[in-house]
Amino acid sequence: MTQYNFRLGYFIKDNLALVLGIDHMKYVMKQNQTVDFSGHISDPKYAAMVQNGQIDLSNGEFLTFEHTDGLNYENLGLEKYKNLIHKKNIDLVWSYGAGLGVMFPKSNVKLFGNDRSDRFHVAGMGTDLRSSLNLVFWKNWMLRAEAKAGYINMWDIKTTLNNKPDKARQDFVFGQVLAGIGYTFNTKKYN
Repeated sequence: MTQYNFRLGYFIKDNLALVLGIDHMKYVMKQNQTVDFSGHISDPKYAAMVQNGQIDLSNGEFLTFEHTDGLNYENLGLEKYKNLIHKKNIDLVWSYGAGLGVMFPKSNVKLFGNDRSDRFHVAGMGTDLRSSLNLVFWKNWMLRAEAKAGYINMWDIKTTLNNKPDKARQDFVFGQVLAGIGYTFNTKKYN
């Protein structure tokens, strides 16, 4: 699945940056499965789909659930940088840090045959740990390889349209590896 990430960093010290990021990730629920169910359903059609505390989701009529138009993690982080190699036209820099942010997904949810709910909204929060290798060449161009692991907790996922009070909750851990191209501005060091 296609994904994009965006980073904008500002060095508050030579080796410490404040980084604003957007991670556009994807999440799709495995549809062909039988899951445990607890609770009460007032509609007899959907209540009859629950058998022995379980429901088969494979027909898609009861529930479809995904964040494929964007499980958007909009975050602010701190990253520390350590120069590993410094040559005339090449620098290899290692960074590590952490971030915290809001989850702003466009969830695609269809519950009990209602119209699909797919609007952007703040659904919860996320946090992450990250590490990257950055190859800076010709003073300003950068190649970046990054690994990130984190935790997402969304307590307000809209499941139907028209501002009905129903909602879903979800929390999970995630991991991602990414590569990117960047450009650095004003890379001169001042004494």
